[in-house]
Amino acid sequence: MKLINYGMARRGEGEEVIIHRVVQEILRNRTPEKTRKEWITAALGLLNAAAPAESQDVRTWPRWNPLRPHVAVGVQVAQTENIVEPTFRLVGDLANLLYAKGAL
Repeated sequence: MKLINYGMARRGEGEEVIIHRVVQEILRNRTPEKTRKEWITAALGLLNAAAPAESQDVRTWPRWNPLRPHVAVGVQVAQTENIVEPTFRLVGDLANLLYAKGAL
């Protein structure tokens, strides 16, 4: 991947690729509105599929812990873009998780 060669991305611990925040900001600012909403909705759909049900159940927390910051940002972005689906479930599950952990 050329971005890695230029220090604009790096490989994470697993199979993930971590994109430099400058590259992320450029992509956000240059993506047309219609496409941006489609991408946000797709990302929310992936988070929704990855997030286990019963977020207040301590047994799901090992899967929730790495997802939590992404869900929080995704929900925040969805609110600014007025994207309702699939935000509704994620907001509820995130609230239940934080409440169960005593963080809300």
